[in-house]
Amino acid sequence: MAYGGKVHDHSAEQLTYTYERGLAGWVVEHREAALVTNTSEDSRWVDRKDERGGARSAISVPLISRDRVVGVLTTSHP
Repeated sequence: MAYGGKVHDHSAEQLTYTYERGLAGWVVEHREAALVTNTSEDSRWVDRKDERGGARSAISVPLISRDRVVGVLTTSHP
């Protein structure tokens, strides 16, 4: 997983939590993009303890190939 200009190692537990409760998981499940204008008010946003400053807004899109979601691209703004 990469964010904040760096590649980060995460445990399977952390990735599972993000997928099950986070914005990326919602995007995969619904197969559609999501715009979050206020992360503090959106239950799909999972704050990362190792992210400086946090994010106030974000957009996330599914990466689809041959009708399969192969990943999620999320970008955020402080």
